[in-house]
Amino acid sequence: QDRTNFNDVPQTYRFAVATDYLPTGIEAIPSMVSAPSITPATISLGEDLGQRATLTATFKDHKWADTGTGYDPYVSERDYAPYSQGTYFGKFRARHRYVRGRDLRLITGTVGQALAAMENRHYVIDSFDGPSPSGEYRLIAKDVLKLADDNRALAPALSEGSLNAAITDVATSLVLKPTGVGALYPASGHAALGGKEIVSYTRSSDTLTITRAQLNTVAQAHDVEDRVQDILVYSGEDPADIIYDLLVNYAGVDAAYIPLATWQTETDTYLTRVYTTYIAEPTGVNQLVSEVIAQAGLAVWWDDVTQEIKLRVLRAIPTDAAVFDEDNTLEGTLQVSEQPEKRISQTIVYYGQINPLKPVDEKENYRSALLNVDLQSSGDYGSTALRTVLARWIPAFGSSTAQRLSDILIGRFLDPPRLFNFDILRHGDETVALGGGYLIGGWSLQDDTGAQANAPVQVTRLAPKADRYSVEAEEVLFQDLDPAALV
Repeated sequence: QDRTNFNDVPQTYRFAVATDYLPTGIEAIPSMVSAPSITPATISLGEDLGQRATLTATFKDHKWADTGTGYDPYVSERDYAPYSQGTYFGKFRARHRYVRGRDLRLITGTVGQALAAMENRHYVIDSFDGPSPSGEYRLIAKDVLKLADDNRALAPALSEGSLNAAITDVATSLVLKPTGVGALYPASGHAALGGKEIVSYTRSSDTLTITRAQLNTVAQAHDVEDRVQDILVYSGEDPADIIYDLLVNYAGVDAAYIPLATWQTETDTYLTRVYTTYIAEPTGVNQLVSEVIAQAGLAVWWDDVTQEIKLRVLRAIPTDAAVFDEDNTLEGTLQVSEQPEKRISQTIVYYGQINPLKPVDEKENYRSALLNVDLQSSGDYGSTALRTVLARWIPAFGSSTAQRLSDILIGRFLDPPRLFNFDILRHGDETVALGGGYLIGGWSLQDDTGAQANAPVQVTRLAPKADRYSVEAEEVLFQDLDPAALV
């Protein structure tokens, strides 16, 4: 591509659906075939990063003059001939092959509403297709957490150094190659040699002074060109800080999207535990963040309206939360489903990983295990419902952290949570947010006396439609096994 006259200045393109009521005061190219389709994100409570939101926008290609002022229909095609070669999206595709990772906003409003007052939902362009022979061009966008996918972001990054010469099993130093690669390593740390042995080291230029057989590995001889992989270490750190570091420094998520102080307040108040691990091989950021979510009892999601990544410890919904019932939901839309498979009456938390070079899913690679059983629940339901967690983030002697995780899981899922679906008007008086905590009311929701009983829920899926929001929410029930963690 010729970049002689290229200026690397951000440029905003705005498109709209062609309608008779399209405001003349808002500059937009009316080439969208229809309103974009959205597959909403789904929050996975205490399990992983959930499902990413997907937006697909489809456009119809058309002629467009490169005059700097757009196409003037009152000027003849003959006069535009020097500028009208090709089509808008044909040229757009040739000029903007690198749109992946660029911001995309979906702006929705009502007739007469000011642009600044309209609803904005924020996504990141993931791919494009076209223009096709029929003149169709599509943009596909995802939510920001797509950047953490395992095929896009690894932590730690693959180290580029290897052994310049073979070493014996008693050598106390090694030299890296290629020359100068030592500058890519920290001044000190831990490294894995050939994927077999972990050493601690201090570095001077390309030379590492090493202490052998660390973290329960065995000293052994290594050959020339055996890789020297720097190890990512988190030692006694708040899960809010861990997830922030993984997303920002390894997945390239903009730090402005993460309200770190708010995250830290959440974990300081409702979790009060720190976590430790050694990551000896480049590992997908999605996998690592999902492990922290599962082993600390968290929910993490992208809020496309506030343009923030949210973090919440699994805990109770306030009793004064907003209520959705027959008065403010669309008639006939409330549906309630049981989820017996989500019940947990017994947990086994394996912790204290022995060797970071061995698989994290092998029970024999953990020195300790904590069993927690609620006998009453097993008797009431007639069976045990077991959740096993292999927690490499909980270090040796971390029984109190394992106990906290177990208390959160059993306290949250001792009774199986119901799933609620309902709709509310999009432009009505009520508002609802993905991840928000609310109360659901209705005549069919009753306690054992027959009195109406509101159900506390957390919104796990929110689909914006033309006239309504379709809401999916999971019931949030808690037994006070550890009141400090669950309120």
